[in-house]
Amino acid sequence: MIVSAEVLVRLTANALLYVNAKSLRTMGLSRFRIASETISVLASDDYIAVFDVDSVGGASRAIDFVLDKPGLTAVQDFANKYKKYDIELDFDRTYETLILTQAEDTIKVKLPEFDDRVAENYETAEAFIFDEEQFPEIPATVWAFQPARVAKLYRLKQLGSDAPIDFVFCETSGEPLVRFKYGTSIRGIIAPMRRDMINEEYLW
Repeated sequence: MIVSAEVLVRLTANALLYVNAKSLRTMGLSRFRIASETISVLASDDYIAVFDVDSVGGASRAIDFVLDKPGLTAVQDFANKYKKYDIELDFDRTYETLILTQAEDTIKVKLPEFDDRVAENYETAEAFIFDEEQFPEIPATVWAFQPARVAKLYRLKQLGSDAPIDFVFCETSGEPLVRFKYGTSIRGIIAPMRRDMINEEYLW
C-alpha cells in the first residue's frame, strides 16, 4: 500500500492531539482503518473524537489497526523525513508489526493489541459522527465545555486553509452531542459537560 508522507504526517498529527493514555474508553489508542482506497484515523480522549481520512493506493484488503502515542510519533517522525515522497505501508504475517518503507529506509512499529472494548467504543464514536439517521440533528441548544479541550481544535491540520469549524447538535439517550466538520476531511464529535454537574454561578 502506498500513501503520501504528507498524508501520514497530517493523520498522525491530528491523532496525537486527542490520543490520551488515561482514556477509559480508548486506552490511549488511535484506530486506523485502510479500506476502499482510503486510510482513516479516529482518535478520542473520551470527550472529543476526531476522524480524518485521505487516499491510499494499492489497498487490496480492509485492515484495522491501532497505534499508541509512541507508535504515532515513530510513524510521524519517519514520514517527516520524506515529506515530498510516498511511503509503502505493509504488515508482518501476524499483523503485529507495521512496516514503513521509503526507498531503502525501513522502520518497524510494534502494534498494540486491539481489544474488543476499544474496537466497540470506536465504532460507537464513528456512529455518533456519521449516523445522522440514528442520531439526527436537533435545534441549537445550550452547552458547556472545558476551553482547554476545545482549544485544541484550532491545531488540527485540515484540508481547506480558510475553512471554519461547522457545528451541529444531536443527542443520544437524551444527552446532547455536538458534531463538527472542519475542512473537507475532518469530522468529529464533542461530548459537552453535564450542566447539572456545573456550579450554577457559571451558567446562564
